[in-house]
Amino acid sequence: MHPEHLNLLVQFEDYLAIERNRSPHTLRAYLADLREYFLYLEANKLLYDRIQQRELRGFFAEITGAGMRPDGKIRKRKLDARSQRRKLASIRTFYSMLVLRGHLQESPAKDVRPPRIKRKLPGFVPYDEMRRLLEEAKPTGHLAHERLIRDRAIMEILYSSGMRISELLSLENISANQDLSALRILGKGRRERIVFLGVQAQKALREYLEVRPEFHPVTARLFVNRDGTELSDRGVRKNMVRLERELGLARHLHPHRFRHSMATDLLNEGADIRAVQELLGHKSLASTQIYTGVSKDRLKDVYRQSHPHGRSNPAEHQTPSETPQESRGS
Repeated sequence: MHPEHLNLLVQFEDYLAIERNRSPHTLRAYLADLREYFLYLEANKLLYDRIQQRELRGFFAEITGAGMRPDGKIRKRKLDARSQRRKLASIRTFYSMLVLRGHLQESPAKDVRPPRIKRKLPGFVPYDEMRRLLEEAKPTGHLAHERLIRDRAIMEILYSSGMRISELLSLENISANQDLSALRILGKGRRERIVFLGVQAQKALREYLEVRPEFHPVTARLFVNRDGTELSDRGVRKNMVRLERELGLARHLHPHRFRHSMATDLLNEGADIRAVQELLGHKSLASTQIYTGVSKDRLKDVYRQSHPHGRSNPAEHQTPSETPQESRGS
């Protein structure tokens, strides 16, 4: 790779980490995207600071495989819309850095439109399956009882707090004697927030804290493996797949499904969507609004109960002084 491009990658990494306070995961993804972009520029003898929007679109056409095959059929895309959007975000952020530092007057990527994403309704765990997970799971093997208590604590906390699995696994060991009703966590984008634990989650966490020494932990992380090392995202998912098979659940089980379930249940019970946004740590309300699709039955109930013309019995919204004739008007 050209030395100038290597230098820009170093600058971009510092910009993301220090000025934009992005997570290590975002750093890795954005740097990989920019490296791919620079290789494209070098292969096509293009200059990053003189590129036009048309040439930038050519980069996306190449990496996505858009276009026609020799037989006249449309070539299948190599990247889905979500990956394309992230790569565009990486390049936009790079050019924003150059504009901010006075190297460019305008970003060539500012008018490039990202592809639309067809948003799917998030899956959730129905209440009856949630109860089965928390009450009927029976793992076997080394530290079977202790692992059962640990896994129950993980599921209770994920469902009660709406935490992401990465947020839960980054928790440090805490004392069972402290107040466990609220935890301060560092969420996505390194944004700090408070999450709350219900009575059941608090109880499950205290039970885990009592047996945690049996794992002989060699890490400060709260949740550990049977050998005392830090529990990984992959490890949690593996355990959940085993539970799913053991109990014969109808839906694929994964950590994020508990977060979906928490949001869905809150909205179904009438929680304000902005409060749910805060609890989930969503930066944008649009990210939370997807759960309203899951909660449409609740919205229908609210409409029928609250809107005068939404009630099944028109007489329900007549005032005591109105007669049927008066309510129709003259």
